[in-house]
Amino acid sequence: MQFMFWAAFGISPFIVVLLREENLSSVTTGLILAVNAFVGIIGQPVWGMASDWIKSSKKIFIFCMSACTVTYIFLTFTRSPLYMGIILAVDTLFRSACAPLLDVWTLSGCAGDENISYGSLRLWGSIGFALTVLLFGIISEGRSVRAIFPFYFVLAAITIILSLFVGYENTSSLRRISLKELKPGQLFSNYHYVTFIIFIFFLAMPNAPAGSFLPDLVADVGGDMGQYGLMHSIKAFLEVPFFFFGKKILEKFGSIRIVIAGACIYAIQMLLFATSATPAQVISAQLLLGPAYSLLLVGNLEYVYKIVPDNLKATAQTFVNAFGYGLSSIVGNYGGGFLIAYAGLRSVYWIGLATDLAVIILFILSFPLYRHFKAAGKKLLIAGGSNN
Repeated sequence: MQFMFWAAFGISPFIVVLLREENLSSVTTGLILAVNAFVGIIGQPVWGMASDWIKSSKKIFIFCMSACTVTYIFLTFTRSPLYMGIILAVDTLFRSACAPLLDVWTLSGCAGDENISYGSLRLWGSIGFALTVLLFGIISEGRSVRAIFPFYFVLAAITIILSLFVGYENTSSLRRISLKELKPGQLFSNYHYVTFIIFIFFLAMPNAPAGSFLPDLVADVGGDMGQYGLMHSIKAFLEVPFFFFGKKILEKFGSIRIVIAGACIYAIQMLLFATSATPAQVISAQLLLGPAYSLLLVGNLEYVYKIVPDNLKATAQTFVNAFGYGLSSIVGNYGGGFLIAYAGLRSVYWIGLATDLAVIILFILSFPLYRHFKAAGKKLLIAGGSNN
């Protein structure tokens, strides 16, 4: 299931290539990506709450996966920037929820089973993604990127059919709850959850345009689409060992240290992108995304899964993706488009490096600050009680 889903999603890095193929400017491309991110902010929490409401990530996943597969059919028949933007926005409404819903589905299936872990399953997604991205890069070299869409439709159809036969279990009660009982607002009274969303927002804000405009950087150093596909493929293969040993890494270091390690690797990658001058250097920098992404994802899922109530696990994860990654993509992609137009491509990476370093330091400081204010609050309560 993970293998086929991420194999189908191997088309994702080529959507920006498709937009650039139609000669859209960096500002227009950034605007389309920003609008998509805004739509994702709406879509992900809605589908996450729907999943928690009906107690089935599986059903909502199948619906969203089917819908976003249909939208790409329309995308293959239009060349108008306006229509492409509209289609991609509608697609994002459904597509943005697919990965977090599959993650929650996988985590629920692994819960309480010592013989299997999320990482041991998710690594097959990286393998599927790596193989198809490499294939799509080879196919699109020297021809229109639209040539890869028929392969995507086949992979997506197999994913949907396969998902019908994969079971679903929820660790909490299977009783469908009312929207009043759901109470998603309680998530935002959780200090650690809110702090984590803010951290993800500022970390992902520069990383969004860094990835979105990577085809421009590849072209800037004299690379081609074959190399572009190759770097995404190798990057995905490098995720495999980190997912494979994810459970052991979690047990040894804990989710917070893993998240911080992933964030630090993102910062190093920004520095390498900013100073790269050859395709080999860009590829080397992109390879760091393998461990950075897998460590951050494993730590993110484990941390959020533990700090939120059982009846809000899908909602909580889709909120992180919507407000952390999605909202940051609006600012990052649109701002990145303007930065490229007026300050040059490399400015995106230098500013990204400074932002990543700053937010990592602030996130680390958030834990002792919480303990300090919590201790101060207890002293005030004790003092107030003794006075009474």
